[in-house]
Amino acid sequence: MSDKYGCHAHHTAFFKRQSFFSKDYGMENDNKEEKESKREQELSKADRQTSHGEVDNVDICKIHKEGLYTTKVPDRNYQLFLKGQQRVIKYFEDMVIKPEQGIIRFSGEQYILVRAACMSIGFYDMVKSIYKDRGDKEAREVTISLLYDIAHAIGKMDAKSFHSTMNLVDPMDKLSVSATNYACLGWGSPVIRPESNLTPDENYLMVLDFAFSFEASSWIKQGKKTDFPVCIMATGYSSGWCEESFDIPLVTIEIQCRAMGDETCRFIMAPPSKIEEYIKRYSVKLFGVDKKPKDFFIPEFFQRKRLEDALKKSRDELERKVRERTTELMNRNLQLKQEIENRKKAEGEIKKLNEELEKRVMERTAELEATNIELKDFAYVVSHDLKAPLRAVSQLSGWLGEDYGDVIDEDGQKLISLLTGRVKRMHNLIDGILQYSRIGRIKEEKRAVDLNMLVQEVRDLIDIPENIRVIIENDLPTITCEQTRIKQVFENLLDNAIKFMDKPVGEIRIGCSDKGTFWEFTVADNGPGIDEKYYKKIFQIFQTLSTRDQIESTGIGLSLVKKIIENSGGKLWIKSKISEGTTFFFTLPKNGRGK
Repeated sequence: MSDKYGCHAHHTAFFKRQSFFSKDYGMENDNKEEKESKREQELSKADRQTSHGEVDNVDICKIHKEGLYTTKVPDRNYQLFLKGQQRVIKYFEDMVIKPEQGIIRFSGEQYILVRAACMSIGFYDMVKSIYKDRGDKEAREVTISLLYDIAHAIGKMDAKSFHSTMNLVDPMDKLSVSATNYACLGWGSPVIRPESNLTPDENYLMVLDFAFSFEASSWIKQGKKTDFPVCIMATGYSSGWCEESFDIPLVTIEIQCRAMGDETCRFIMAPPSKIEEYIKRYSVKLFGVDKKPKDFFIPEFFQRKRLEDALKKSRDELERKVRERTTELMNRNLQLKQEIENRKKAEGEIKKLNEELEKRVMERTAELEATNIELKDFAYVVSHDLKAPLRAVSQLSGWLGEDYGDVIDEDGQKLISLLTGRVKRMHNLIDGILQYSRIGRIKEEKRAVDLNMLVQEVRDLIDIPENIRVIIENDLPTITCEQTRIKQVFENLLDNAIKFMDKPVGEIRIGCSDKGTFWEFTVADNGPGIDEKYYKKIFQIFQTLSTRDQIESTGIGLSLVKKIIENSGGKLWIKSKISEGTTFFFTLPKNGRGK
C-alpha cells in the first residue's frame, strides 16, 4: 500500500531489498551491469522521445512503474519532473552502507544521518537560548536567520554537486530533480501548486506545499503549537537548491505551517524583489486581510555576514578618511595665513566687481524698459496697422465672391474660400501674439472669482457641438486671480479639446481637488490622445501636431495657457494615452500670489 503521496511502499520495499548491515552492499550483483545497461537504453530512449514531445504515458509507466510518486506537480510539468525523479532514484539506488567504517554513500558521495528533531526544534531552542539576552523577538529572528543561512548554503552546495554528478546543464533539468531529492533526503513530500511560474528569470514563482515536513512534524510530535512558521531549514534548503539551479537570487517564506495549526506547510519562493508582492497577494487569499510583509520575517542569505563585512569596510574607510582629513587639516593650517591675505585681496576685488555688476544691472534694466516700450509699440502696430489691411482683404474677397459668384468657376470659388481662410488664420494669429505678449506685462487687478460662474461663461461663449458634453465633476472653488487670464486658460483648454475631438460622442470633464496650499485642476477628454514624445512640443509657440489645412490652429493656445499658469505661480502638465484621451493638469496657489 502507498500513502497519500505514493512514497511509502516504494521506499519500504527499497530498503528491504538492501541489507543495511551487509559489508559489501552495493558492490556485488551478478546481473547488475546487464540490468543497468538495459535500463540506461530505456531511459535514453525516453529522454529522446520526451525532447521531441513523443513520450507515451504507457511507455513511461513501463520504466516508472509507479509514475511520479515522490512529488506532485502541475500537468504541464509532469513529464519534466518524471524524468527528474528517475535520475534521482537512480542516484540513490547506488547505495553503499558500511557501519564498520562509518560510511553511507550514494553514487559515490558520502552522507550522514541526523535525527530530524535535532535539526528542527532542538537546534532552534539551543540557538535561541544563546541569544535570549536580546529579547524574544530578536533572539527568534537571529535564530531563524542562522538556521536559514545554514540550510540555504547546504541546498546550494548539494545542488551544485548533484548537477555536476548527473551532468545537468539546462536550468529546468536542474530544477526537475529538486522535488524528488527533497523527498529522498527526508525533508518532506513536496507538492508544486499550479499557480507556480517556473521560469529562470525575475518572474520566477514557486508555491510549494511541503507535506510531512520533518520540522513541523518534530514540533507536533513534542506537542508544541507555535505562533510562527517552523520549517526554517526546509525553506532555506529549497531556496538554495533552486537558486543554484536557475542562477538567480531566491528567498523562500513559509506562510502556513502545520505546527501553527494550519492544514499544510505552504512555501512561497521568489526573487527578493518580488517576495513581498506575493506575500501580500496570498495573505489576502488565505487570511482575508492585507497582511503586511513585515508580519513575516523575510530572511536573507548570509545577511549577518554581509552586514559585518559592510561594517568592517565602513570602519576601514572611516579610518582612512580620518588620516586623510588629519593630513589635510595640517596642510590647511600652514596655508591659513596665506589664505587670509588672499581673502583680503579678494574682498577688494569682489567689492570692485559688485560695483561693476550694479552698474551693468542698471544698464540692463534700462535696456529692458526700453525693450518693453518697443514691445508695447509693436503690439500697437500689429493690432492696428496689420489688422486694417487684413480686414480690407477679407471684405474684398467677400465682395468678390458675392458680386461675381455666378461668373467665377468652381476652382475660382475654392481660391476665394482659401483666401478668406488664410486671412482669418492671420487675424487669429495676430490676436494670439497680442495676448501672449501682454501676459506678465499688462497686469489686471486680482479679485475673488467664482470659477463655477467663470466656466459657465466660457461654455456659453464657445460653440460646443451637440455630440460633445462638458461635465463639471465637482464644485469649483472661488480663487483670487486675474479673471481675464484664468478665463483664457479654460477657453483655450476647452477649445483645444473640442477642436481635436475624434469620437462620435465626445466628453470633456472639468474637476478640481484641494492640495493644501494650492488647487489642482483637471481638464480631461476622450479624444485621440497625444504621444508622449510630443508632450513638450505642444506647449511651444506656433507648434501644432496636425497641419493647419487639416485642423485650423494658430499653435499659440497651449503656450498661452502655460505662460498664464506659470505667471500665476502654478504648474502645468499632461497625461495622455493614444486613442483613449488626454488630461491637462494645472495648479493655482490659494494665496493668489504669482510672478
